[in-house]
Parts: sequence; C-alpha cells; structure tokens
Amino acid sequence: REGRRAAFAGRVGRERAIQHQDHDEPLEELIADGAYAKPLTEENFEAFLFATERQMIDFFAPWCKFCQRLAPVWELYAREAFNEGLPMGIGTVDCTVQRALCTKYSITGFPSILSFYKGEREGEIYQGDRTVEAFHAYAKAKVNRDGKKWEEDKERMKRYGKFDLHQTDQVGCMLSGYIMVNRVPGNFHIEARSKEHTIDPAMTNLTHTVNELSFGHPKYVHDRKLKRLLDYELPPSIHLASPFDGKHFVVEEIHRAYHHYMKVVPTGVATKSEKMVSYQVVGQSQLVYYDVVNVPEARFSYDLSPMSVSVEKRARRWYEYLTSLCAIIGGTYTTLGLIDAALYRVFRSRKQHR
Repeated sequence: REGRRAAFAGRVGRERAIQHQDHDEPLEELIADGAYAKPLTEENFEAFLFATERQMIDFFAPWCKFCQRLAPVWELYAREAFNEGLPMGIGTVDCTVQRALCTKYSITGFPSILSFYKGEREGEIYQGDRTVEAFHAYAKAKVNRDGKKWEEDKERMKRYGKFDLHQTDQVGCMLSGYIMVNRVPGNFHIEARSKEHTIDPAMTNLTHTVNELSFGHPKYVHDRKLKRLLDYELPPSIHLASPFDGKHFVVEEIHRAYHHYMKVVPTGVATKSEKMVSYQVVGQSQLVYYDVVNVPEARFSYDLSPMSVSVEKRARRWYEYLTSLCAIIGGTYTTLGLIDAALYRVFRSRKQHR
C-alpha cells in the first residue's frame, strides 16, 4: 500500500487556487487587426508545430466560462511574446470544431494549455496562474532551459537537484482514507471535477483500480489478528471481506462508467478478551451508459443486511469429552448386540429347517 502511495506522491494534494487576470477590452477588439494567437486546425496544426522549436497551445470550448475569461488574456500574452521576439509559437484550438485534435491529445477539460517541443507534446497541462505575467514567465523558463540556463541557476539546482520539473507524468490520482457512514443504505461516487476547468463529458475516462475497499471501524480494518481469526474460523466460500480488492475496471469507450453494488453483512467475532465486529461484503459491478451531456462517475452503492453472522470459538470441557466417549461406546455396544441377535435368528431358523 505504501509503495502505491509513493508512486502518486505530489499528485494527490488539494487543487491550488489559480489567479485570473481580468481585461476590459473584449476579444473582438483585440483581434480586429489580426490575431497574434494563431487559430489552428487539422490542416495547419503540424506545420505550426515545426515553425518554431517551442509552442504553447490553448485548447478551448467557446461555451466554457473559464475559456471566455482566458481568451483576451491569451491574446495579450501572444502579442507581448511577439513584440519581445520570444521564440515561442502561441496558438488556439477550438475543440468543438477540431474534435480529432483534442481527442489525440486527451483533452478532458477546458481550458487546457499544452506545451510542445520539436513537434512533440512536453509535460502535463499547464496549472499555473492565468495572467500575462505568469504565461510570459513560464515561456521564458522553457526557452531559458533550452539555452542550458537551467544548470546555471544554482538556487533551482540546489532545491530540485537533477529532477526535471517538465517531465511527462501519468494522468490520474489515488484516493486514500475513510468515510463515516450511517447504518442505512447509501452510496458514494467519484467523478472528475475542477474549480478552474470545465470537464468535457465526452473525454472523461473512469477506468479505476480498487486496491482496497472494506467496511468497519478503522481500528479493526487492518487488524491482522482479526483477519487471521476470520480466515481460520470461516470457510473461504463465505469469507468475503473485500470482493473488489485488487480488481481493475477498464472503460474502453466514452460515456460509460462502472457502478458497484455491495451487500454488507455484519460479522461479530468473539475472542477471550473482547468481541470485535467485522463486515463481510458481497458485491457485483455493472457498466452503465451515460447521456452525452453528463459526466460519468464511479458509483459505489451499499446496503447493510438486517441479518448478522456471529463467530465464536469455544473449547470443550473434559466432561463433554467423557460423555461423547461413553455415547460412542454405548452406541457401538448396542449396534453389535443388534447384529448378534440378527445373526442368531438367521442361524437358528436354518437349523430348525434341517
């Protein structure tokens, strides 16, 4: 478990608040004499990538409120980069029109700002502030890095060592913790959501792996003594503490997600010192289809059974053993007596016939 958490270190924190820049001049006035941020299509996209070594491209949707707020700021940034002679191509892609391009680069939310280097995508989506100064500083850092000024920045090398801040990482997150629930039927669900982006329902992929999911007090969930006792006392066919553990639920197509249904059975385990309560789970999963406008979610529904299972281990008393032994001896004696009487009658009848 700790190894899996370490693999996701740095990507499971809270989403930081992004600073926005407001601009009074509308986008239509800014691009009246021509746009500095080049509109891109499938026809000119590849040529744009090789026009300069580096590019920053804003993938947007016209109906997205965050994109509408960013549009004039992005145009001002493109103008400033052009006036300064920054070797960075600035472009935009309308994902409502250029669906193929957005699908190719796995755009799941708007706006999504990607960096490209020598025709290839570099790093993850830009997560910094959406101001002209922030964009300009980010672009200059990229260009300076190409000029090997990264190694010359001793403070940055001291802080990060040889770690590359622009490396490509996997998209995803890991959830760890517990939820306090009432003893009534309920559910919890996981979906993609952002305070600074509009999620694209068509590109949301809810593929997930359940590493561990169980019910019970946190004190007993990872109690090895309780697990050993349950494994010893209950047959494997009925000991179903975590039916989803270690399973992968892969979604191959859009507008789909897995829903999980669980029946939770309380199980009391009595030991010499205390009585612990565990929960066994019977579960099943179903792939659910969503409407185009809805964001898919991984849903976990649970229902607590009104019946419970009690597990208690008791040692037999010495007199119980003696009583059982006498019963066995008595039964054996009675059975032999019946056999003897039957044989006696059979042989006696044969002698009388002779």
